[in-house]
Amino acid sequence: MTEQNQNIFIFLSELLRKPVINVNGEKIANLYDIVIRVHDNYPEVVGYIVQRRKEKSLYVVDSTHMAIGEDFELRCSCTEPQSFRDYDMNGRIGANMDLIGQKIVDTRNKKVVRIYDLHLMKVDNSLKVAHIDISLAANLRMYIGNRLLRILSLGGIIKSLYREKLVSWRYLNAIPLAYGNSRLQFAFRSSEIMEMHPAEIADIIEELDRYEQEALFKSLDMNKAAETLTELEDKEVQKTLLESIGKEKAADLLEEMPPDEAADILQEIDEKEASDLIEKMENDDARIVKELIKHEEDTAGGLMTTEYVTIPDDLTAEQSIEYLRQNAREAETIYYVYVIDKNGRLKGTVSLKKLILSDKNTVVSDIMTRNPVYVFVDDGLERIAHVVSKYNLLAIPVVDRDRRLKGVITLDDLFEAVIEDGWKRKLGEPK
Repeated sequence: MTEQNQNIFIFLSELLRKPVINVNGEKIANLYDIVIRVHDNYPEVVGYIVQRRKEKSLYVVDSTHMAIGEDFELRCSCTEPQSFRDYDMNGRIGANMDLIGQKIVDTRNKKVVRIYDLHLMKVDNSLKVAHIDISLAANLRMYIGNRLLRILSLGGIIKSLYREKLVSWRYLNAIPLAYGNSRLQFAFRSSEIMEMHPAEIADIIEELDRYEQEALFKSLDMNKAAETLTELEDKEVQKTLLESIGKEKAADLLEEMPPDEAADILQEIDEKEASDLIEKMENDDARIVKELIKHEEDTAGGLMTTEYVTIPDDLTAEQSIEYLRQNAREAETIYYVYVIDKNGRLKGTVSLKKLILSDKNTVVSDIMTRNPVYVFVDDGLERIAHVVSKYNLLAIPVVDRDRRLKGVITLDDLFEAVIEDGWKRKLGEPK
C-alpha cells in the first residue's frame, strides 16, 4: 500500500485499537466497534460504539460528533454518548459484531468468501467501507495486531501471510442466515444472486453448511429455485433442500422443473414421500412424472424427457413452423420434430433446418426421414450411447415395444449420465 493510500485507508482491525479523545485531548473511551449503513454501494460509518474504562456498558457516538484527524485520530465532541441498548440499529449493523467471520457471496468471482477484516476509506470527515479482506493475514491481524504481523513478515517468518486479498464491497451479497444475528437477515439485497446462473448458485450452495444452504435456497424465487435444484450435483443436498420447504411448496417447485429432472429427484427420496409429493402436483404433471419414475434411471425410460414436439405427417412445412411457434415453448429441444400417426406410433423425424429450407407448401411426409433410429424404453446406457454415437445424433426418440413414442433423450442428458456412470465405475460405487 502506498504512503498516499495509507493516509486514506485503514483496516477495521487497526481502527479498533485506537483511543477516543475529547476536545481537550483527553482519552475518554476505547473504540469497540463501528456502525455501518449497509444499503449503499460503499456503506458509510454512521456511528462509533465505544467502551469507557472500567465499564462493561457500551455507548454510541453519532458520526456527526466524531472528527477523524490525521492518522485516523478519533476526537469526540459530544458530552454524553447514547447507550447502545437504546440505539436504533434498524438498517444498520455492527461491523465487528455482525460481519467479521461471516460468510458472504462474492458475486463477481461467483464464490463464497469469509470476511476477516474491513478496508475503510476516509472521505472528508467520514469513513466508508471500500473492501473486505479475505486473506489469512487479515484473520491474524484481527487477533495479533498489524504491527506484530508486520514485524513477523519483515523477519521472514510468515512473509507470504502478510499479503492482503481485497474484494470490493459492491460485489458482495450476504447469505441469508437461518439462525444467529437477525440484523443480517434484512441488511443485504439478494438481487445480484438472483441474476447469477443457476449452476453458479448451485456451486455456492454446495460450499455452505446445511442451515446456510436452506436459508439461501428459500430466498430464491420459485423459478430460480427449480433451476438451481436441477443443477446441484449432490443428491443428498437436493433431497434436504426439497424437504426443507414443505410439501406444498415442494410440489409447486417440482411442477416448475422439466418432468425428467423432477422424476430424477423423486427417485432419490423416500418412496412414500415421493408419492405424497406427486399427489399434490397438478394432474398432468403428476401423470407424466409417475410414468417416468417407473423406469430405472440408467435406462432410456429413466433418461428421457417428455418435453418434445410431435406433428402429423399431412402438415405442410409452413404449417409445421407455425405449429412450432405455438406449441414448442416447453420443448427441451426442437432440433428434431417427431412425426407420429393417430395411435402415437413413430413414423419419422424431420429436422427444423429441413422445415425452414423446404418450400412452404411441401408436405412433411415428403421430407421426413422414414424408419428413424430409436431406442426402447428399457434399453441400457451402453446401447443408447452406441446408437447416438453411431448415427451422430443430437437427440434420439424412445419408444415402447409397439413403437409408440414415449420420450426423447437429448445429447446433454446422455452425456451427463455417461460421465456419472463412468465415475461410479471408477469409484466402485453401485450403479
